[in-house]
Amino acid sequence: MQELKKYIESNKVTNSRLNTGVRDANLLPYPKRNIFYTLSRYACDFITEKSEPRLISISGLRGVGKTTVMWQTAEVIFKQVSDIFFLNGSELKSLNYNLYTVFQLIEDEIIKKPFYELTSPIVFLISEILFRLLMRLALSDEINYQSLSRDFGNKEKIEHFINLLDKAEVLNIFLLYGGIKTKTGKNIKPFFMSPSLRRALYTRIYGGELNNNLQAKLYEDIVAMYLRKNFDKGLVSFGISKNGVSPDFIIETHNKPVVLELEINKKKHKTSIQIQRKQTLRNYNKCKN
Repeated sequence: MQELKKYIESNKVTNSRLNTGVRDANLLPYPKRNIFYTLSRYACDFITEKSEPRLISISGLRGVGKTTVMWQTAEVIFKQVSDIFFLNGSELKSLNYNLYTVFQLIEDEIIKKPFYELTSPIVFLISEILFRLLMRLALSDEINYQSLSRDFGNKEKIEHFINLLDKAEVLNIFLLYGGIKTKTGKNIKPFFMSPSLRRALYTRIYGGELNNNLQAKLYEDIVAMYLRKNFDKGLVSFGISKNGVSPDFIIETHNKPVVLELEINKKKHKTSIQIQRKQTLRNYNKCKN
């Protein structure tokens, strides 16, 4: 772990490291593309106003300038945030480490507290990592850690990493409706705290045209974000069943649970939320087993 700690500490961003990233061999600044100004605005708005998005993902072929844009944006952030770390996925893989181990070590030995207890911003510049897992989450309805582990490795590490994204409010994780045994199971439903992040991931595969099912997921992100803001986390769940009665959200109240089902009107291309109470929940409880 000392090797990893030294790697992390040596990759804390400094002025000299920034200059290397934003200037060529003749010390001339690289030209700024239009996307730089958009990303800079996102970064400044988040730092000063705590607005979304808090995670920015850039995809593209090798050599097109993704890392340069990242360093140019980091130069803007560095004027207001001193704790910036650069992590390279290929380097971590060659050292036989992963992001789970990196974040755990940062919590335990560098900042010495959980990320969600931080009172000042911390920024990670991550190159060549995360995309495949985030895409899997963006395309899934409910997920199971056991099935994820078959594609991404150790189940406990994946669970911890997804929990970190939830605490950092990149993801918005909902548990399955039911008793304590059900809620402590491994089925979860991931929403994105910023629908624009899910939309950016979809664009990589589907371009600008999304079918109704994919559009519905973006609206679900918005509703989930509203519910997380206005209700205690343990009061809102999702439902699944074998017979098709699967509410998108179930809000537990002192009286009767409230069921929310999101639908897209295919003819008018409008979104509506249907709120039903006792009957829908009774039907769901009958067939969920």
